[in-house]
Amino acid sequence: MSAPPEAVSSRSQASVTSCSASDARRAAVRRRLGRHAVSPGRRERMVGAVVRWAVAEMVLRPSLVSYTESEEPSAWKPSKNRRVPPLMTAPSHDKPIRADARRNREKLLAAAVQLFAERGTDGSLEEVAKRAGVGIGTLYRHFPSRDALVEAAYRNEVAQLRSAADELLAELPPDRALEAWMGRFVSYGATKRGMHDALQSVVAARSDLFADTRALVTEAVSVLLAAGAAAGTLRADVAAEDVLRAMGAIWLVADGDDWEAEALRVLRLVMDGLRYGAG
Repeated sequence: MSAPPEAVSSRSQASVTSCSASDARRAAVRRRLGRHAVSPGRRERMVGAVVRWAVAEMVLRPSLVSYTESEEPSAWKPSKNRRVPPLMTAPSHDKPIRADARRNREKLLAAAVQLFAERGTDGSLEEVAKRAGVGIGTLYRHFPSRDALVEAAYRNEVAQLRSAADELLAELPPDRALEAWMGRFVSYGATKRGMHDALQSVVAARSDLFADTRALVTEAVSVLLAAGAAAGTLRADVAAEDVLRAMGAIWLVADGDDWEAEALRVLRLVMDGLRYGAG
């Protein structure tokens, strides 16, 4: 039995009204969402920024959170120690480094000694890198600051001076080895005089620099004196510290083109005194 026309018309109107209301609600939702909609490109940039921030927090500020192995991740808590580690530190060479990296470091140290000896504080790091035949980025990977390079170059010079004592003893009689070593000491002195200004800021920050290097030089003299005394070619009644004080007379030689020649003459007098009465 068919429904009266009035009932059909009523249901049709209700259906139209329901659809209109549903469409209106969907349209309202779309309008509200539209105000906060994010394009795909912007969404990717936002996600990337959040990821970079999270990585930076974990790498640069690892002490902001602390937890024990017995705790769940939800139990992480802010750390009271908010010290941020330094972004640039001098590289450690405790671990073996590649041969090419070692060669670059040695070339940088040699170039730094030469440049700072010539120009003092006027020498630039860019010029050091240029003389060494490497890029400025390579220099900073080995030495993150000017002071770090100056200190490393100076310590390297003293280390070579200490090694020279053993090398010369393996090639020459002890008294001649000491005389040859004093020639190396004069070359070291010329370098140190040239680097004086550049070393001042390093010494201000590292008061142990000269104490450490003097200990190495004293050790070299002691080894040479002991070998000479055992061979009967050098006096056995002198101490390494006394010899170093006598050698310090080279610092009284006036600056000039003949500085090294005059310093060597002074040290030959010291050698004559060490040979006198030996054996």
